[in-house]
Formats: sequence, C-alpha cells, structure tokens
Amino acid sequence: MIHTHLGPFAQLPDNKAEASKAFRHIEIDEAELRRCGHFEHGLRTRFEIAKAEAWILLAIFWDNMQSPIHDHDSSDCGFHVIAGDVEETRYKIVRDDLVSPVATRILKPGESAKSTGESIHTLGVPKGVAGQSITLHLYCPILGYDAMGIYREVDAADAIVVKNDKTTSRR
Repeated sequence: MIHTHLGPFAQLPDNKAEASKAFRHIEIDEAELRRCGHFEHGLRTRFEIAKAEAWILLAIFWDNMQSPIHDHDSSDCGFHVIAGDVEETRYKIVRDDLVSPVATRILKPGESAKSTGESIHTLGVPKGVAGQSITLHLYCPILGYDAMGIYREVDAADAIVVKNDKTTSRR
C-alpha cells in the first residue's frame, strides 16, 4: 500500500507537492501500526515503516513528551496524526540558536501538516496533558538526525526558557 502511493517518488521528486499529495492518500490501520512500534515512558520512539532512495516513512510513538525545538535541515516533512492529540509550536529565530514562538496548534487524529527544511518547531503530546500519541512522518529527502538544528526558546524578557526541567534562567 505505501509503495503503491509513494513508489513513483523513489527518486527525489522534481515536484515535492506531488509526493506530499501521495502521502495524504496513504491509509494506515492504527492497530497494524501499533504492532510496528511501542511506547516507552516519557520518550518518543521512532520506527521505520518504509524507505526509498529519496524518502523515509517513520512512525513516532510519543509518551508524555515533546521533541526539542528543531529544524529539518534540508528535508521537507509531512506528518499525519494517527492517534492522540499532537501539539505543534512554530518558532522564529531571534538570533543564533535562540527562538521565540509564533503559533501553536493542536492536531487531532486524521489531521496532517507539513514542515519545510527552514521551518522550526516542536511537536508532541500537548503540554500539561498526560497521554500518548502516534504520528506518521514522511521525510524527503531522508533526514539526517545529526544534521538537525536544535534551538532554545526565549521569552519576551529575553530569558532562556528551559523546557526539560521547567525552569527559567537569565542569559
């Protein structure tokens, strides 16, 4: 099923919009996807579902956590919510690796979104909610995890907001 829709894009597509359209037409059975992966308390776990020269399809299982603030290097990403709610916050660069939030939204099961290589965001279980979510991600070209930029959030007073231990420190 996956290669039926995405197989024509095994090589890097000239028109990424066509690959994105094909991704939106993939139907994934949640029960089947749950057999491909698992949750780990307080972590996100990634599982490769399919891969070609130009793209990789991953299932990500989120357990009570959000990703670090990151970009996707030169890779575009489409993601689809399979189970649970997912919160995405988009950011703008203030300077260097410091960013401030510009928009936050909650995506429900069945909803999709995309990020370009220039987009900076965080994604995961909504803040303040105990829960689990499953998302499906298509990266084109294949994302090099060590190439992603990682950023730090600053608030209006230019204080760095530390997400992991929920403390704030002044620069």
